[in-house]
Amino acid sequence: MGLFSDQLSKAFSSKKLGDVYRGGDALWATDFAPSGIAAVDCSLGGGFARGRIHELYGNFSSGKTLVLYATLANNQRLGGESVLFESEGAYSPDFFRNMGGDPDKLTLIPADKVEDVFDGMLAVCKEQEKMIAEAMKTKGATPMPRLTVIGWDSIAATGTKHLFDTGMDKRDMSKSGAMSQGTQLVTTAIKECNVCVIGVNQVREAIGSKDSATHTPGGNAWGFHSSSRVELMYDGGSRTSLIHDPPAKGQKPEDFKGREEIGRWIKGYVVKNKCASPFAKFKLPIYTYPGRPHPEFDRETKLGIDIDEMLLTFYLEGRFYLPDGGRVVHVPSAGWYALHPALDPDQQKFRQSKWPEMLDLLPALRTLPYDIKQSSATTSPGVPEGVPAATV
Repeated sequence: MGLFSDQLSKAFSSKKLGDVYRGGDALWATDFAPSGIAAVDCSLGGGFARGRIHELYGNFSSGKTLVLYATLANNQRLGGESVLFESEGAYSPDFFRNMGGDPDKLTLIPADKVEDVFDGMLAVCKEQEKMIAEAMKTKGATPMPRLTVIGWDSIAATGTKHLFDTGMDKRDMSKSGAMSQGTQLVTTAIKECNVCVIGVNQVREAIGSKDSATHTPGGNAWGFHSSSRVELMYDGGSRTSLIHDPPAKGQKPEDFKGREEIGRWIKGYVVKNKCASPFAKFKLPIYTYPGRPHPEFDRETKLGIDIDEMLLTFYLEGRFYLPDGGRVVHVPSAGWYALHPALDPDQQKFRQSKWPEMLDLLPALRTLPYDIKQSSATTSPGVPEGVPAATV
């Protein structure tokens, strides 16, 4: 460090004010907890940053819990510890297993009070500090990998001690204060332990407001402390965003009579991001009815996000480009698709229904977003190499 920094460090040390660092010290380097969903990870700049707080919010049935579970499951596959604070009483081991997670390795903590959640987060951080310290005391041992992701589902469903003490006789106005105090209390511990915390929240309609039409419960503290905020919404209206069975022979695509509703298209918008360029958008096809004929591909549907369909949409419309600025997939003529010349010099055209076959012929397409690091200042950085793609 320079002379000025050395003098500051001595002054701070003598007055027990803490440590002094350089802005470029390795302590401040950011690594990510990827969800394994390429469109989400690239839109965030690599995933959910570790050592920070994040927020997933949106309407009901918009995939908030699904994205959270996918991130917790992917963290397990990377060898990390996943912790879930459950306030809604809606946790399903089968759903978590379908997202690729192992329920037996998930630390599940039921919590009905905001104060208990923050106390629990501090306990997780302190326990991790102890485990790392014990490992470092052992001769020749290396510190344990700090790969912990904490999920909170959900902020809106969690009450306060005041609410439980007074009941419904008095209006509870303490939640925003508890959230403000709690986030201030845990932020430093989360950073020091390099823990990733993702809170799920709902939206409320603000009738007659000239501001945004929707707001999140629990005050503004969580949103202000969050390094990223992702809003999930229907891609269209509550009806037009639905995915239906393929039309019967002779039936028009816009005629949904007699066709089952088997899923929904979800649109994500990165409202805030301190780790990459904000305002990125992505789309996720989420199927809720497995084993049905797929509306686009020659196979059956699977429960959860259809990664193949998501990749095609992401390569066509998402914030992801090859080093020369080109798209991975383009449309040379109506109804036909082709890959970038660097990936397919012959420029063979294919129909949308053949996209899964193209992925099988060129497996690198499945992990391409995780292998290419973006360099343009106008796009989000790529995801670190070696991160596995999701299987949800």
